[in-house]
Amino acid sequence: MTFMEFENIDDMFEFMEKRTNEANANLAPAQQGVTYGDCWARFDTLHNFGFIEFGHVETEAEFRASMVKYPKAETDSEWESIQTEHERGYLFSKAYSLMGPDGELGDTHRASMWPIDRALFDAARAVDWDYKRLEVPDALNLSLAYEQWLAHEKSIAS
Repeated sequence: MTFMEFENIDDMFEFMEKRTNEANANLAPAQQGVTYGDCWARFDTLHNFGFIEFGHVETEAEFRASMVKYPKAETDSEWESIQTEHERGYLFSKAYSLMGPDGELGDTHRASMWPIDRALFDAARAVDWDYKRLEVPDALNLSLAYEQWLAHEKSIAS
């Protein structure tokens, strides 16, 4: 893990905004299209499969259903914030993995995700997020997604 120091909070926010702009400028068309209700995978290495996280971008209906115990004004405000971040490339998602099989809500930038179809997401769920246990057709689809992601990563690294 890398840590950075900043002289002040403004420098930190400026750095973060610059990195967000760079990430958005380098998105593949497939990443640009990820939106509410879509599924995705996040690969952690350029060398082979390693840790894989699977995610689902929350829809407004899913978000509101999870917020029924909160006041409407608070829910509306949170949803407005989610929409603003969505436009900046940060998608409110529930992410799953071997380390977090129950899922964890949070924002994931489009640059960190690669779209997968719902069938592959459901297949990964069926094997408790252990991609090594996927049936051959699903494993091939995941491999294809990985190869597409890898090609894109290599293209922006050079």
